[in-house]
Amino acid sequence: MNPYEVLGLEEGAQKDQVKRAYFRLLREHSPEHDPEGFARIREAYERLTNPEEGSGGPAIPLPDHPYAKMFADQIEQCIEIGNWELARDTAQEGLERFQGSLYFLYRLAYTQRHCSNTGKAAKNAELLVKKEPENRWFWRELALSYYERGYIRKAFPAFQKAYDLGCKDVDFVMMFSMDCLDCDCPEEAKRILMPFSDPSHRWTQDHMAEALELYSCLFHAYCELGEDCDGFARDFAAFLRKYRLWLAACFDRCMTVIAAVIMRDADPGTTRICIEAMEEVNQKEQDSSRRKDHKRALDRLHLLIIGRDEKICRSLQYLSELLVVGDEQNRPLMTDCRLCMIEEREQILGQENYVRETYPEFYEKTRPYLDKIRTERNAEKLKYRLLQEFRKIVESYDGEWKYLRWFPERRELLFGKQVISSEETFVRVGKKIGRNDPCPCGSGKKYKFCCGRN
Repeated sequence: MNPYEVLGLEEGAQKDQVKRAYFRLLREHSPEHDPEGFARIREAYERLTNPEEGSGGPAIPLPDHPYAKMFADQIEQCIEIGNWELARDTAQEGLERFQGSLYFLYRLAYTQRHCSNTGKAAKNAELLVKKEPENRWFWRELALSYYERGYIRKAFPAFQKAYDLGCKDVDFVMMFSMDCLDCDCPEEAKRILMPFSDPSHRWTQDHMAEALELYSCLFHAYCELGEDCDGFARDFAAFLRKYRLWLAACFDRCMTVIAAVIMRDADPGTTRICIEAMEEVNQKEQDSSRRKDHKRALDRLHLLIIGRDEKICRSLQYLSELLVVGDEQNRPLMTDCRLCMIEEREQILGQENYVRETYPEFYEKTRPYLDKIRTERNAEKLKYRLLQEFRKIVESYDGEWKYLRWFPERRELLFGKQVISSEETFVRVGKKIGRNDPCPCGSGKKYKFCCGRN
């Protein structure tokens, strides 16, 4: 098995790329729903990086025998180079020779988990916590073994115990928070993740992937609790501004979190700060094609904010939604939208200054149409032409047209009054339109010179 192929990476990928790929796939292949997929990506991750680097480990004394030291050295060397199978077999032989040794029992459980022998690892970890109930490393190993085995509920109290005993490194807290969310305990996930979102917490450049995944989990906790996400958005905006020089490699992940925050109706002002921080990140991008792609993505985020901004009318929000999905060339939908904008012309013109100051790029796209409907007379002329086009569109295309839903009284203007039919004859509801009567479409012309010609 090529670990790079499993994680979807090119040969020689950097450690931060490995971590980003692992955390991205972890959500798709959780141990509860896809244990085999989880085992594959976990093994690939372990072969490419040591997740517990710098986290230390339990200081367990070795048996007073020269062979014990020889076994221990071989185990540590195998772990260092990622040869987990040989490390596991050596630990197994060491435990058989030195029965009762906590060192070899711990290393056996640890290496069995990394070899995806999670059932055996969990049993050995259970023996460890029985021997030393207050050892955080033993509880940590038990929690991770349960979780990777798919025992989500059993893992939860083990995670809690290890956390209370002092296991609070980023990797462990990430796994704990995922287990909390799987167990429908978002309040616990929020409690353990909040310290990492505090401005006083310092991240390193190598941990940007973990930081973003942590913020993603925290956001899910807010959503599960049904809480207002404005506080989260402020903390995330502060994080982006503080570490903007290190986030170029994680640009897409940042954008995903920001888009999710916008869709949760967070304060537009705060989300704009997040986007401004990412614009500063994009300025540092050396690749011009990537910089253009990022710029387009940032523009779509601006449009998403407009679609959730309650300070502007619904027809402008509708227009921003069309621009987000790239439907500016979709004539039926744009006709529907432009008719709505004419009906809300006074509201739009009243909000023109706010849109120009707050969303200048969107305003530049909207201004040519605003100039056409600025006077009532021009608006009526344009409305007449659009109505003729819209009638044909509705007859030709199935769809839920916002113009008819928002302004139901206009349906009669377009299609006349309903006719009640029977098998022999039909009865018209209302007075018949005379040839010289004003046309019901609102053009101001006589019926015989307007719609009556057809």
